[in-house]
Amino acid sequence: MKVGPPQGGQREGAPSMQEKGKWRASPSPKAGPSKRAQGEQVRGGPPGSAVYSPTSGAPIEQSADRSWSVAEAYLQRQVESLEQLLITCKEEVQGVREERDGAQWELDGVQRERDLAWKDKDVAMGTAAEQLSCLQELEVWTGHLQARAEAAEVAMQQAGGSVARETQQGSSAGAVRAAVERVWWREEWLANKAASGQRGVLYWAREHRILLDRALAVLGSIHDELARMPGDLSPELGQGVMQMGRLLAGHQRSAYSG
Repeated sequence: MKVGPPQGGQREGAPSMQEKGKWRASPSPKAGPSKRAQGEQVRGGPPGSAVYSPTSGAPIEQSADRSWSVAEAYLQRQVESLEQLLITCKEEVQGVREERDGAQWELDGVQRERDLAWKDKDVAMGTAAEQLSCLQELEVWTGHLQARAEAAEVAMQQAGGSVARETQQGSSAGAVRAAVERVWWREEWLANKAASGQRGVLYWAREHRILLDRALAVLGSIHDELARMPGDLSPELGQGVMQMGRLLAGHQRSAYSG
């Protein structure tokens, strides 16, 4: 009688899969590693990334929130720095504008002073030319007056008569009065013209003094010539010479005292 394997494919002596009424499942050869403990999280990515959790059980969302908070604080500091830099730049720009306005104001002042200087120069040159012309004209008139006085002396010496002497004296007296009036009006005219320019005042005063000195010298010469004339002088001629002398002397004192 052949002894074969037991029914069901079990060999004799092989351990039974059932022990004390319980079946024990043998491990499958295809089974993978055991499951991880409950609550253990996956760690992935470099430190600081949103998927990295340095502590077991820390949620990934909390790490991401901390990273965003750090980035937000950094950006906030950058914004504040840029705002402060912008304020500083605005202050510097305002300072540059104020300096530019001050420089422009100074430039305008220099321009105005230069224009006034040119205007004063033109006025002074015009006044000097007018005064020179007046001085030359006055010298011509004083020369004519002296020539008339000399002619009157010669005429009186030749005539030898009282009528001719009075006629010549009357003519000389009229010339003296005309010269006095002309000097007076010319002096007033020069004063008004000189008052229009600030720089022309000093020049006018100097030329005026020279003019008065020459006029007084000519008047003294005329007085000496009249004093040497034979006979008595007419009252009009004497009064005219005295009036002109007082007028010129008064102007001379005013000119030198000013």
